[in-house]
Amino acid sequence: MSTKRKLGMLALVAMLTAALTAGCSGNETKENGTGNTGGNAKGENASESGSNSGAKKEEKQLKELKIFAELSGHLSSTGKSNNDNLVFQEMEKRTGVKVEWMHPPTGQANEKFNLMLSSGELPDVMMYGFKGLPGGAAKLADDGAIIPLNDLIDKHAPNFKRYLDENPQLLKEIASEDGQIYNISMLRMDPALRIYVGPQLRKDWLDALELPVPTTIDELYATLKAFKEQDPNGNGEQDEIPYSGSKFKDTIFAVGKLLWPFGSHYDFMVKEGQVTYGPLEPEFKEGMAFINKLYNEGLLDPDYVLLDRSKLDNKVMADKVGAMYHFQMQKFMTNMAEKDPEFKLVAMPHLTGPSGQQLVFESAYTDISVPSFSIAITTANKHPEETMEWLDYAFSEEGNMLFNFGVEGLTYEMKDGKPVYTDLITNNSDGLSLTQSLGKHVMALTGWPMAQDVEYFNQMMPDFSVEAINVWKDVSTASILPILSYTAEEDKQQAKLLAEIATYADEMFDKFVMGIEPLEKYDEFVSQLKKMGIEEAIAIKQAAYDRYMNK
Repeated sequence: MSTKRKLGMLALVAMLTAALTAGCSGNETKENGTGNTGGNAKGENASESGSNSGAKKEEKQLKELKIFAELSGHLSSTGKSNNDNLVFQEMEKRTGVKVEWMHPPTGQANEKFNLMLSSGELPDVMMYGFKGLPGGAAKLADDGAIIPLNDLIDKHAPNFKRYLDENPQLLKEIASEDGQIYNISMLRMDPALRIYVGPQLRKDWLDALELPVPTTIDELYATLKAFKEQDPNGNGEQDEIPYSGSKFKDTIFAVGKLLWPFGSHYDFMVKEGQVTYGPLEPEFKEGMAFINKLYNEGLLDPDYVLLDRSKLDNKVMADKVGAMYHFQMQKFMTNMAEKDPEFKLVAMPHLTGPSGQQLVFESAYTDISVPSFSIAITTANKHPEETMEWLDYAFSEEGNMLFNFGVEGLTYEMKDGKPVYTDLITNNSDGLSLTQSLGKHVMALTGWPMAQDVEYFNQMMPDFSVEAINVWKDVSTASILPILSYTAEEDKQQAKLLAEIATYADEMFDKFVMGIEPLEKYDEFVSQLKKMGIEEAIAIKQAAYDRYMNK
């Protein structure tokens, strides 16, 4: 073991011990036995409220943590718990802290989370998609379930605090409306880590028809026409699906992304510093006319409304799909290598159109903090200071190596100053795929709060993925509405307004695409949106956006 690593381990143990000595006075159990030792929802010190009740101080060191978290799909094929991952096995050795994981069954995370809250039997730590909750994490804090982390970060998370201090944008993303930080997430500091989806098409089909990669919406139309009419898959049948995707706006693969070259979006967006709803803007109608044209001419998958990712992927690997918006191409290129050696995808630039810009509305392109999952410390936690230090370890230099690369000499070696995965990861003797082996030995694929390292990503990426990132990165992100935080009242009002609006808009999108409703009725569509309260919803988002910009 290197001297540096020994010092890092000793430092963490020392931090935990010091925090115990200095912070135990704040770790008291209330008379009602709920164990709210990390402060109440308003950030009061538990020792202040607990001293009035005569509660006895806890003196034991942090030895166990109970954590609620979904089990990553990258680990579930090789293990039953995060304790089957090398990282947490090593964390237990280094810190002496044993974790009891509460992994909800697949597909039952929301149900189990709500049952846990209603029962009041909380773990020490919860990992969940708090951004999607009404009122967000702040509402959970008001309800007495989780605690604010600001003071804990300032005093017990020097590594995470460094990221906050050096990246003001990050604070905007994670701070709630009351200025408190209630949860921490995985960080993707390098832009290459955030650009993992984009438009792409069949390079072998282009080559067969001697066509260049489209760069404008008009060039895409011409390419799709050629895909339909000139048999690029070479089977003698007109069975090609020139462009495919999923329902208009439901997923990352949505066909509604074809609106972007027109300067419009199917959801809320920012235009000249003001929040607006894409369908209210004149560019939206122009984009809808283009998508309707593709549908009428058989250039858009007629089944798009019914497609999920699995069905879309099957069509791609059946040699049917010419172009789409999708994740990077590794899955297809790997799975098709033996079946069809000629199969090849290439990144298509984000197209220019009447807007004259290459626009994206994919928030992943800009978000430093991954919003899908984050960690919160509950009011049941009797050692919040030590818990924060335990969590902060992942953001330290040594922790970064462990969580991204595993254990030196086992899962990686240092070469020319950079960590390089060993054959245990890249050529696993037990037959594990690369993602399975990574899921078993590191946490970089799981969304766990840590700073994802670009060197991890560089080793995951084949040359065509590097090329894709370089193609997709030259875009304007100025129109993206960031992920905002709302007050409980705003959330309640939005939910009331947008449930009906979203249902109506989704129905009309598909009707316009398929020609069930002619675009001559577009003005009636806009009028109905206004009657349903879309302008009130915009005002709520504008207020939240203004607060976000002023954080």
